[in-house]
Amino acid sequence: MKSGSTFIAKVLALYFGAERIEPVPYWGRLEQNLHEHLIAPHLGSGLVIQMHVKPHVPNAELIRRLGMQVVWVWRNLGDVIVSFDDHIAQEDYRNPVCYVDDRERYLALPVQHRYRYLIEQAVPWYIGFYLSWRRARGELPFIETHYEDLAEDQHGYFARLIRALGSEVDEARLRGILATKLPGMRFNRGVNGRSAEALSADNQRLLDTTLLGHFEDLSALWLELPWRGAGLRAQGSFLAELARCSWNQAAGKVAFSSSGLRVEVRGEDFYFVVPGRVLAPAAGKTARLRLVVRGDTGCRFRLAQRGGLPIFGRRVRERVFRPTGEVQTVEFGLEDGVAEDAAYTLGCFQGGARPGTGEILEAVKYEG
Repeated sequence: MKSGSTFIAKVLALYFGAERIEPVPYWGRLEQNLHEHLIAPHLGSGLVIQMHVKPHVPNAELIRRLGMQVVWVWRNLGDVIVSFDDHIAQEDYRNPVCYVDDRERYLALPVQHRYRYLIEQAVPWYIGFYLSWRRARGELPFIETHYEDLAEDQHGYFARLIRALGSEVDEARLRGILATKLPGMRFNRGVNGRSAEALSADNQRLLDTTLLGHFEDLSALWLELPWRGAGLRAQGSFLAELARCSWNQAAGKVAFSSSGLRVEVRGEDFYFVVPGRVLAPAAGKTARLRLVVRGDTGCRFRLAQRGGLPIFGRRVRERVFRPTGEVQTVEFGLEDGVAEDAAYTLGCFQGGARPGTGEILEAVKYEG
């Protein structure tokens, strides 16, 4: 929802000369699912269905049985929040994502309060939507597309999509459809990165924390937020602590990039020195350290008290990293206690790995 799906469905229907249908019994707050009895009257000719469905078992079974091709559209969650607020104000406040009953009372709130409400109440639905489709990648073939590509280059987006659907692109036909101002297209602003300016710093941090603090790995969603990498936001964070450490500076293999700390791996072991005061949880608390990383070389991440083993009592903190081409998280529990006056080593992109490059995009300590 709020990812251009109505616009995409209408363009595809026009291009293929297909019927566009909305087989839902009610467009308000009802969670949307596919129902065969609503689709059956339209079978026998080409059709395009535009719905915000999750790949629940009945939906997936019907998709397979009817031979549907699925186009999954995603948009960065920062911009979704801003667009969702526009939707409530200008179109309809009833939706299956979060509850709004009194639109005037909602709109009377300061805009940053409204954004905070949507981050707290709507983003969990989007996370569930994302995770369910991510899990379905190996079970249900679908074409994954992004609103950002659509907003940047409509013709290129649809040309790639039409080819992915198994058809040749009629360039003249496609250009003609996109050049025509069609009624009800609902492609609101078509601007990427609106939330970098629209959301306050507090709301940006709230969305950062919501994604990085989730027990599932949502680092890919965090990485695509428009304010990521803008102006070295790591200043004052755990990353800045690592960069400031004199040993790390002297090692000569660490550099601040626009997105985080960059590490060159040349075969020999490399490690960061981490002051114990950075890792140590507050009195009566437990803590965990979560790193957001990407790299082109597999390795073992290892967290150790400097100069001694065993580490953290009887348990060794070691995590395997396998490069997948996507950003990932690496997490260490710190519940055994960390001495504030000790130093620790954080081995990264090492352990018999081939030469390559790695980046730590963010490092966050959570206490509970």
